[in-house]
Amino acid sequence: MTPELEDSLVQDFPDIFRDWHGDAAHTCMAWGVSCPAAWEPAIRAACQEITAQVRRVNLQHPTLGFCVIADQIKEKFGTLRFYWHSECLLWTTSDGVLPEHQAAVDQAHHCIDGAVAVAERITSLVCADCGTPNSRPEIAQAWGNCCVTCDALRRTDTERRIQELDRRVANVQAAKQQADHTA
Repeated sequence: MTPELEDSLVQDFPDIFRDWHGDAAHTCMAWGVSCPAAWEPAIRAACQEITAQVRRVNLQHPTLGFCVIADQIKEKFGTLRFYWHSECLLWTTSDGVLPEHQAAVDQAHHCIDGAVAVAERITSLVCADCGTPNSRPEIAQAWGNCCVTCDALRRTDTERRIQELDRRVANVQAAKQQADHTA
């Protein structure tokens, strides 16, 4: 993710990204959002739904202080992983929130789980490089899905890197042979 897109998410959803660049001993958000920039719209949509659910719960129960915090947002096995937890400022029983608040919190958790699942699914269907829908899922790679154009670019780049490595190996071998002949 580009720093500009990440900054925009943090500015637009400061409560969700409360732990962004926090202490690595306490949060995986210390490393920021670790995924392709093309997934920003899916992450943003999930954050919008999270914000709506938090707002709904806090309107129903103003003293509850319900909030959702991102624990980690990353790419794993070519798709988005969005880990989160919720907190309530009003903890009045040893088991958590009061029973009358629990239904609202449970409903919010269900909706948030759904929004995150949709975002994660979307990232499996779009090109990780440019964000266009992946019309050829057979191109899906362990490092992410890509469209036909980006797949060709990746292959060209890989071939160029292999040729560069081959050239370096040949130079090292030639230098070694020359050193052996002069010794």
